Amino acid sequence: MLDGSVGGDALDHDYGPPMTLDVNALDSISATLQELTDRIGQLVEASNDDEDALAELREVERQLQTSTRRLAKIVRRVRTT
Repeated sequence: MLDGSVGGDALDHDYGPPMTLDVNALDSISATLQELTDRIGQLVEASNDDEDALAELREVERQLQTSTRRLAKIVRRVRTT
């Protein structure tokens, strides 16, 4: 539809049967994410350079920690189903 309205087959998609999540791949990604988070934390701890850059790195580390926890939660949920 060119008039901006939603409907019809403009949004109809056939993605096939639902895929099962590969828990081993998720677990591996989770471990890699944790390693990356740890490495950034080590860089922050070892540096006394530009305070603005360090503040940004601390924020990146915090967001990675949050992502690591969320991914671990997904892995636990997938393992129990």
